[in-house]
Amino acid sequence: GRATALYFLFCCLMASQVANKVGQVSVPRTISVDNSTYLEKFTASWSSWWAKPKGPSTEREKIMACFFDHYEIEHHRRKCIILAYPSGYQVWDITSLDHVFEVFSTRSSPCVTHARFLPTPAGEMEEGAPFYGAGPVLLVVHDDETRPSTSVLTFAALKTMDKMDMKFKKKIHAVYCNRHAICIVTKSCIYLLNPITYSRLNIFGSDNRIQCYPGSDVALGTRWLAYATLEITDEGVDEPITTLEIAQGVGYRAAEMLKDSVVAISSYKGSEEGAPPVNPEETDKEKLLAQAAGTVAIYDVVDDRIVLRIKCHREAISHIAFDQSGTLLCVASVSGMSLNVIKLTSTVVQEHGKKRTQVTGVLLYRLIRSVYTAGNITQVSFTSDSKWVAVCTAKGT
Repeated sequence: GRATALYFLFCCLMASQVANKVGQVSVPRTISVDNSTYLEKFTASWSSWWAKPKGPSTEREKIMACFFDHYEIEHHRRKCIILAYPSGYQVWDITSLDHVFEVFSTRSSPCVTHARFLPTPAGEMEEGAPFYGAGPVLLVVHDDETRPSTSVLTFAALKTMDKMDMKFKKKIHAVYCNRHAICIVTKSCIYLLNPITYSRLNIFGSDNRIQCYPGSDVALGTRWLAYATLEITDEGVDEPITTLEIAQGVGYRAAEMLKDSVVAISSYKGSEEGAPPVNPEETDKEKLLAQAAGTVAIYDVVDDRIVLRIKCHREAISHIAFDQSGTLLCVASVSGMSLNVIKLTSTVVQEHGKKRTQVTGVLLYRLIRSVYTAGNITQVSFTSDSKWVAVCTAKGT
C-alpha cells in the first residue's frame, strides 16, 4: 500500500510539472555541443528542464504561433517545433515523442511572426563568416516596433546566443530557406540572401530583387523558386475544359456584353454628373495584371535564370507549394475551386557548346475542391511521401 501511494504521489508531481510548464518561457539557454554522447546531452537537458522554477500561473504566456521544422547539429538532422509568444519564443526537440525536451528559449524578442532554421549551406563556410561554427542558426521575423509596416529579420546562433538584425523597409510576409538561398517575401518583391554571408544575391546579373504578382504566394524547393509573375506567357498546362467552365465563360461574356450595353445607353442619354476621369496608368496596370494572372515562373537559384513560365490558372494565384522533392508543384487560384498539381522535369541539353538545364511542366492532377462555391484557401501542404495534399480554407474546412 505504501509503494502504491508513493507511486501515485510521484505521478501527480510529474503531471503538475508538465501543467506548469505549458505556455511558459524560460531563461535563454544554449545547446550542449560538447564531446559527450547524445544520450548524456539529452539526459542533462531533460534534467535541467525539470529543475527550472516554474513560477505562478500568471506568468504563463499565450502561444501566438507554432512552426514545425528541422535543425542540424553535429551532422544529425532532428525534428523540432518552434513556439512563439508575445515576448519570446521556444524551440522544442520532438524527434522522439517519448523524449521531448527544450532546446532553446528566450524572452528578449518581440512577438515573432515567422521562424525557420537555416539548413547547412551547400557551399563551404570559411573561417570569418558570420556565426562560423556557431550553428544551428535560427531565422526569426518580427515587426519593427519603432517603424510601422516594416520588419526585422534576426539571425540567432543557438550555440553562442549571438544575434544579428537585418531591417527591411517593407513588411515580411514569409521566409523560406534551402541549401542555396534564403528567400524573403514581401507583398510584391522577393529578396534572396546568401546562406553563408547573409548578403543579398544579385538576380539576373544586376537586380537585387524579383518583382512578383502583388499579394501572391511563393514556394521554394530544393533548387527552384516558384512565384506568380507579372510576365505573360502562352505556355499553359494541358487541362481539360469542362462543360461547367464553358457555361461560366458564356455567362461571363454575356455579363460583359450587358455591361457594355448599359454604358453605351448611358452615354447616349447623357448624364447630369460628369464621368470621373480615367487614369491611363491605372488602366494599363489593370490590363497587365489581368493578362499575367495565373502565370507562374520557375527561377533556378543556382543558375540565376528563369527556366520555365507556365500558365497554371485563368485567374490570379493565391497559394503555391512544393513537395519535399521539389519536383511537384501545387498551385491554387484566388477562387479556390480547384488546384493544379504540376510535375516539373529537368533535362540537360547542349546550347552553343554549353550544357544547360531545360525544365518542362506537365499537369499531373487537377484537384476539385468545389464545383459551385468559391473558397478562400489559406494554406496548401504536401505530405512527406507526396501522396496527399492538405488544403485549408478560411471557413475551417
